[in-house]
Amino acid sequence: MLSYVKQQKNRMALERAKTYERLEHPPGEAQVDFTTIQVSRDQQLMTYKLLVVSFPHSNAAFVYPMPAENQECFLEGMKQCFQEMGGVPGRIWFDNLPAAVVHIEKGWRAPAHRGLSAILRSLPNRSRVLQSVQRTRKGERGE
Repeated sequence: MLSYVKQQKNRMALERAKTYERLEHPPGEAQVDFTTIQVSRDQQLMTYKLLVVSFPHSNAAFVYPMPAENQECFLEGMKQCFQEMGGVPGRIWFDNLPAAVVHIEKGWRAPAHRGLSAILRSLPNRSRVLQSVQRTRKGERGE
């Protein structure tokens, strides 16, 4: 009886096992998202928003503290990032970030907000032009 129970537990664990898809990150591809951190300051817990622009291929990242998670802060952070980088990544993934896109079209393609498009056009010496942006759900990529 004991071996039967052990066998069934092993079978059930295999059925519940999570599967993951390996994500490939080509050079020059960036991911953008906000995150929230809490910092102890003067014995009080303070909450801050950070705009994170990461490059998974190289594990590099740019992080910008922002007062809020809204379109104005997003655009200012992206402008600072592009200026600091001296260009625009070939592709940017926005993980369910409404501040970045107008609406989602079929196939998850989403046109950038006018503010983001204006920032991209205003940058001197940009190496690549971002044609469109991607908005994804956690763990999914729309192509």
